Amino acid sequence: GPRLGPGGVLLFSQADRLMAARLDERRTRVVGEPVGLVGSIKQARSAGQWALSDEGTLVYAAGPTKSASTFVWVDREGLREPTRIPPGDFRGFSLSPDGRQLAVPVTESAGADVWVFDLERPQAPRRITFDGWNNHVVWSSDGRWLLFTTTTGEGGPCSIRVKELASRTEPLVVYESLRGLLLHQYDSEARELFFSEVGDGTLHDMKVAGLDLAAESGPRWGEMRVISATPHHEVFARISPDRRRIAYNSDETGRWEVYVATYPELAERIRISDAGGEEMQWSRDGARIVYRWGSAWFEVELAFEPAPASSAPRLLFQGPFYNTPGMSWDAPPDGQRFLVIEEPELERLVTTLEVITGFDTELRRRVPEVSR
Repeated sequence: GPRLGPGGVLLFSQADRLMAARLDERRTRVVGEPVGLVGSIKQARSAGQWALSDEGTLVYAAGPTKSASTFVWVDREGLREPTRIPPGDFRGFSLSPDGRQLAVPVTESAGADVWVFDLERPQAPRRITFDGWNNHVVWSSDGRWLLFTTTTGEGGPCSIRVKELASRTEPLVVYESLRGLLLHQYDSEARELFFSEVGDGTLHDMKVAGLDLAAESGPRWGEMRVISATPHHEVFARISPDRRRIAYNSDETGRWEVYVATYPELAERIRISDAGGEEMQWSRDGARIVYRWGSAWFEVELAFEPAPASSAPRLLFQGPFYNTPGMSWDAPPDGQRFLVIEEPELERLVTTLEVITGFDTELRRRVPEVSR
């Protein structure tokens, strides 16, 4: 992501180029025009692969600037089955509650827009958004609505938007924040949205908000309360089918792990992953959880009487699958197969690392001071 270089110069990626602009640190705004510095920088997960040391040495991966990922089904034994979804630069996605439709942001040059694919007829997808960076898409549990976050400008507010799929109206903004937002789950029956937001002096805090999508006057944002606020990140909240437990990720140990606790008290908490884990889903009966860690998927069996306990994680499958921002896998209701993104062949190639020493001197030459 963007970082502040020597002399108050802001460095950031734009497509496959490393850009620089003079930053007014007192007013925290860019002054003057951005300058292109280096091109043909490889991207991964929509991020330029470069780093600048404190001594002024630039290192970057030179390689293909665009590659397309593909969706595949993988069963519980690891057998792959291709889908007919056209390749693309996909971000975190979500299957509809009946497992028949896929909502996914697709990255293009100027942002990421949400598309909906009918899995039986994927050649004619429906575009839901037309501006900004749209992410963290989730379905309402009744399948009528899509919810997602939108950012329309560098450093601008992040909004939660909702779109009724049967309506021709534009997505509606129900909440805005100047802090980071991650959406996790919307329960249509309880009319509750689970999400995480960067807190005041904390990292991502888990929250739940009343959100009535069926209100006569239109979607109505209600009372919001904090589920957990700690010095750590807490994300990917997943409420159990009986609404008595919640699964979530925390990095309190120094890496992501999966925890289960009572809801809403967060009592009787247990850790069910033993060597890292994230992006989990409950089974329909609430007796099992599947989670991902790296390129491997694991399943854990749960019991809550007489006390909460979990089995040792069992490896389901592993392979060259993409870890996108947000949820990088999903499963239909029967949980017998998993939709994942297969890593592009281009991403598996060894790329060339280029090293430029004395790059801080080049920065001062190429990005001069701007008179105010």
